[in-house]
Amino acid sequence: MRFLLPLLLACHADDTSTQDSPSTGGASSSSGGATSSGGAISSGTSSSGGGTNTSGTTTSGTPPTGRWLAVSAGGGYTCAIDTDQALTCWGNDDDGLLEPPSGAFVDLDCGGEWCCALSDGGEAMCWGWGTGDGSWNDPPDKSFEAVAAGDYFTCGIEEGGELDCWGEQYEDNLNPPAGAFSQVDVGDVYACALRTSGEIACWGEDDVGETKPPAGAWAALSTGEDHACALSDSGDLQCWADFDETPITGPFAVFDSGDEAMCAVGVDSVVSCWDGGGPVIDPEDDELFPPSGAFTAVTVGRAGSYHACAISTNRDLECWGENRDGQTDIP
Repeated sequence: MRFLLPLLLACHADDTSTQDSPSTGGASSSSGGATSSGGAISSGTSSSGGGTNTSGTTTSGTPPTGRWLAVSAGGGYTCAIDTDQALTCWGNDDDGLLEPPSGAFVDLDCGGEWCCALSDGGEAMCWGWGTGDGSWNDPPDKSFEAVAAGDYFTCGIEEGGELDCWGEQYEDNLNPPAGAFSQVDVGDVYACALRTSGEIACWGEDDVGETKPPAGAWAALSTGEDHACALSDSGDLQCWADFDETPITGPFAVFDSGDEAMCAVGVDSVVSCWDGGGPVIDPEDDELFPPSGAFTAVTVGRAGSYHACAISTNRDLECWGENRDGQTDIP
């Protein structure tokens, strides 16, 4: 799902400003999928949408030469934003998942069966199941700063920080709390958002404690199907609800929670992943064993899709894990 940084920038294809890869221990978050350069395309867990976004150049200050700015892993498919700010999707093509809208986009977040992206003008556009011609999952005609897609509904942050949610009604999932927010992420039939004060608010179904986040101020958050995690300013992770494993020791710069697993980028730019069985440490026995290299963002699949993708410090993209529908076959 999701993402994970507190910056929402407009990253343009001709931007050649340099940005170091994660190396200083703070947490960062943005919104939507994982991004490779700061802003809507930014890094790690997003502070305004779900998913992970980061970008950056190499630590030497050399401008990146790769073609990817943001990526988000959904249910058997993956979508990304390239340096022309255009959308590309691959994998499962149910309900038009591989037919994203045209235009210039700054952020995206893919749920189980549909994906949403934020245009450079603040318009939320969604495609896949339940979208098109005024369908129940089409976003309202408003200007948004972030958007996050889940398994049954979608939420966005309007200009000014207010939340708005749409989709299928379960419990109170379409009734978000009032206030100003910097990040939102959607799980199964619940959602969590980060207030501008750093406190977390969650709402919707609460079967296993999904809506009972830890107290205090946090830098970023990410939701899975029935668990959620938050990242502190010092780069430590804390999870709640149905999550039995203690996360790998940080500090982390960005992270993302999928339905079946979680991955994070450390302040050393190394990706680590873990699932219900604990840390993913055996490349021979676990297909989610992450690649080596230096990365700035990571995203993990939804709706039972055991795959992940990450953007390197050079803006190159790597995907790994389950590939039943071609979700890791980068075009």
